[in-house]
Amino acid sequence: MKIKRKYLLVAIALLIPIMLLSFAACNKAAGNDASVNGNYENKIETDGGSTSEESTPERKIIYYARLSMKIGDIDGAIGSIKGKLNADEWVESESIGQNYASVVVRVKSARLDDFVKSVSGEGEITDYNKTSEDISLSYSDTADKIATLEKERTTLVALYEKEGVTVSDLVQINKRISEIDVELDKLKGTIKRYDSLVDYSTVTINLYTPVYRETPTFGQQLKDGFNVLGNALKYIALFIIVISPVAAVIVGIVILIKYLKKTGKIKPRPTKRSGKKQKNDIVNNDADAESRDTENNDETRN
Repeated sequence: MKIKRKYLLVAIALLIPIMLLSFAACNKAAGNDASVNGNYENKIETDGGSTSEESTPERKIIYYARLSMKIGDIDGAIGSIKGKLNADEWVESESIGQNYASVVVRVKSARLDDFVKSVSGEGEITDYNKTSEDISLSYSDTADKIATLEKERTTLVALYEKEGVTVSDLVQINKRISEIDVELDKLKGTIKRYDSLVDYSTVTINLYTPVYRETPTFGQQLKDGFNVLGNALKYIALFIIVISPVAAVIVGIVILIKYLKKTGKIKPRPTKRSGKKQKNDIVNNDADAESRDTENNDETRN
């Protein structure tokens, strides 16, 4: 019994180191796998990031900003705004009124927000908005057209310089080269305009000073009332002066006509009567004539 217990203790003593060594080996293998997997994942992220940067084209975005400000001194504010521009920035347009001014400036797009923030300290901003326009596709299409035309032009120039080309072909080649040059000038001008709009944002600043109207006093209102009455009388007198010559002529004509009628130099026109009334008058006249004849005959007999 003692011998069996002795062998059991020896076996346990030998088994414990073996188990410890096995656990240590497993942990080491797991650590190596984790390290390999971690390095692989990092490589995927790195490769993925670089691939994304290479495949994504450069964005071409135009920024516009517009703000309205209430200020006390327009001229001073305009001078301060111009002073905040860098050497490569400029004023595109400027208009100044009595209580209003508008200034359009072009500033580097990289410092657009900083410029607006610095300008906002000149007064109270009552309105602000910022918009953007993505022209990446248009820019890319224009650049591709330029590359295609330049490649075609290079081919045509090489063909033009070859020997054995007929005069007719030379004329056609030269004509096409001229057309390509015209198109290239237009497209390159468009690219320059795009670059300017992208690199320099357009900022429109509207400035105005509030106009406060004072409530007129009673004396001022009375004075204004007399002024209105005086103006009305002035216009009435002017009307009388203008119309009096015409009125004098009309009155004179009326007086003359009445005088001529009174003296009999102008006889009144006989009034026109209806045909029925005229017929009755004739019958009555005939009856009166017969009555007078009868009376005369009776007097003669007597």
